[in-house]
Parts: sequence; C-alpha cells; structure tokens
Amino acid sequence: MIRRFLRFIIIISIIALVIYMFSKEFFKLYVLYQENEDIKRSISDLKKENQDLQKQISILTSDTAYLQKIAREELGMIKQSEKIFKFQQ
Repeated sequence: MIRRFLRFIIIISIIALVIYMFSKEFFKLYVLYQENEDIKRSISDLKKENQDLQKQISILTSDTAYLQKIAREELGMIKQSEKIFKFQQ
C-alpha cells in the first residue's frame, strides 16, 4: 500500500516537473501561434487590397472616361481647351 502511494507521488511529481519545465515553451508556442494567425489575417487583407488595386488598374487602362474623371478629381487636371475659374466666397 505504501509502495503504491510512493509510486503515485513520484509519478505525480515527475508529471508536475515536466509541466513546469515546459510551461514556458508552451506559452511561447501559444504566442507564436497567435502571431501566425495575425500575420495570416494581414496577408488575407493585403491580398484583398491587391485584388482591388488590380481591378482599378484594369479599369484605368481600359476606360478612358473613368481615367479622365480620376485625373480631374484627384489631380486637378483639365483638357487643353478648358479654363478654370476660381471664385472667392
């Protein structure tokens, strides 16, 4: 009976020691797993943004009316024969 109890205590002690020794490593592994998941989400977001930009590039290269609209709105460009009048308010 005492031998069984001693074996049980020794086995529990060994298990506790192993858990204690590897607990830091398990925590590091968990942190790395979370970082990996964050990077995967970031990659997914960047892939979606890249697809959107690729669509915009294809539209800009094929649709001249849209290209003119963007040039007027974002770059303030005008056609050669146009004049811009600015009024003070």
